[in-house]
Amino acid sequence: MTDAPVFAIDFTSEGLNAAFVTPDGREEALAGFDLIDFQAGEGKALDKLVTLLAAKARTGGAVSAVALSLPCDLDAARTRVVSFPQATWLNGQPLPSILEDALGVPAAMERRAVVMLNYDRAMLGLPGDCLAVGCYIDTHYATAIWHKGGPVLGRNGGAGNIAHMVLPDREDICFCGTNGCVDLYGAGVRLQQLPTLLFPAPPRDERFPHPGDHPTPLASPVSYTPLTLPTTRLL
Repeated sequence: MTDAPVFAIDFTSEGLNAAFVTPDGREEALAGFDLIDFQAGEGKALDKLVTLLAAKARTGGAVSAVALSLPCDLDAARTRVVSFPQATWLNGQPLPSILEDALGVPAAMERRAVVMLNYDRAMLGLPGDCLAVGCYIDTHYATAIWHKGGPVLGRNGGAGNIAHMVLPDREDICFCGTNGCVDLYGAGVRLQQLPTLLFPAPPRDERFPHPGDHPTPLASPVSYTPLTLPTTRLL
């Protein structure tokens, strides 16, 4: 077993975090980057991403492998990004093999929800042959299923991910371009809407029913008995 750390790269819908994870589980030299920055200026976004990650990897000395976690659809073999709506420049790209060539070490890729479910399963002490479902609500809605010793991937790699299942008779447009995706009603966008939907502000004329000079008092005078505090003799 090598003592070299694993170069772990965790993508989110807005950016990525990269760190070195030692064999005993310690995380070192964590750094974060915004995905939108790779599209700025000249040059291909993917080339700039690979150059940055290669430079970051070299700062940690020798690494044993690269582990990629992405919040998007991957093919069943986990060798290619299928659809990453917030970073379409990654669509169709064999990201693990690109990083293997750039860094000279093995690379593996998995959907983020599957990684989180596998971690939770291990932390809860669930056996490998269990049936487990993980639902994770953040900026987006992510789900994964564990069954018969591994994640349920399906023929094309997207099984278990219900974020972009379409609800009938919904006209809201998802960032993926489809109408009525579950992601719109169970994640960050909906969480932002809930306060307004559940606690709508009353119209201004109801918030302030009477002007200051209105003859009707806003509230009846309240009678009260002054509170008398006991006195304490100092000895």
